[in-house]
Amino acid sequence: MMHLVKPTGKATGIWREHGVTIRYRDGRRCPWMIDVGRGGLRIRRHYATEAEARAAAVELSASFTSSGVQGYSLTLEQRQDAERALALLGGRYTLEEAARGFLASLPTDETTVRELSDGLLASLAANGRRPRTIKGRAQMLRPFVTLFGDRPAAGIGYRELEDWLLEIGKGMSPSSRNNYRIAVGTLFEYAVARGCCVSNPARRLPVASRDETLPEVFTPDQASALMRSAVDVDGGRMVPYFALGLFAGLRPENELRRLDWRNVDLRGRMIRVLPATAKRRRTRFVRIVDNLAAWLKPYVPESAEGAVFFSRRMFRRIIDGASVTWTKDVMRHSFASYLLAQSGDAADVAAQLGHTQGSSVLWDHYRALVSAEDAELFFGIYPAAAGKSGGRRRGSRR
Repeated sequence: MMHLVKPTGKATGIWREHGVTIRYRDGRRCPWMIDVGRGGLRIRRHYATEAEARAAAVELSASFTSSGVQGYSLTLEQRQDAERALALLGGRYTLEEAARGFLASLPTDETTVRELSDGLLASLAANGRRPRTIKGRAQMLRPFVTLFGDRPAAGIGYRELEDWLLEIGKGMSPSSRNNYRIAVGTLFEYAVARGCCVSNPARRLPVASRDETLPEVFTPDQASALMRSAVDVDGGRMVPYFALGLFAGLRPENELRRLDWRNVDLRGRMIRVLPATAKRRRTRFVRIVDNLAAWLKPYVPESAEGAVFFSRRMFRRIIDGASVTWTKDVMRHSFASYLLAQSGDAADVAAQLGHTQGSSVLWDHYRALVSAEDAELFFGIYPAAAGKSGGRRRGSRR
């Protein structure tokens, strides 16, 4: 039989016998705790009464006597996991009771990852998301569906998701890795909404850290070279495209390539960006600055309608002819940076760009180290008098 030593103090009592200790901790919901440390093993269990703690201590001591510490041989990770679980349970339930209850709560839904992916994409289409958005989401989900497609989503846990993300993220930039995390998280949110999963295990996936990088912008010389190159290719058919990108900051994929001349008002000096093409699906108006008006005027079609011309083949020829390095949104970044340097009015620039969250996004994504002098040169890029050879306004600095 186990003999226990009486407490040594009021708030905290200690009994000890053969490596099994009972502690009393005043003010706790379950103040009686068994603390076992033997052979590198550590077990802690909490009880509401002294009698329960005594009985458990005797049982543990007997177990050690009959089977040795091997009867409790768990790995370090398993012991730490058990300790965390017991702390959460607070003595109200045993680990076995908690495990049985958890398993009973798991959904029996057998919907596979592939079925959920198809359903999510169909839901996005039905709710009016743009084809480009749906295509991008499908591409991000494809590696996950390839590996887990035939498995029920309810049976996939955090550890598998973490291992998959670590494997697929090798060699990727933090932004790309985070994009995959977002895509899988969206899939499991859809699964939760459909009742196929109890919770979204992707929520706990860590976000990859990334250093702040300043946006890439064209120098005034590079922007001038780009406009000259546009003039020289096929009679300048793509001059409006590059002029609107550089001097109005329209988003290249939707706003610029889907802009109709009917929404370009040279007389009123305003461009109307429709909800169908705007990223946030809201109408906004962008001012036409002086040099943009000069670039557009010779190329407005007689009917003043139809899409602004774009050709992928000509686009590449113009970029190569200007000898500039092209990066995503570089024209929009240039416009935003130079306009901010020129006016100093972040709220106005944000409105021109269509940022619904105000100037915070402007500072996060479009701020660059350009000067007011550079801005004067940038917005001083005008076509020659005949409108067929790009260059800076006469008298501007080179």
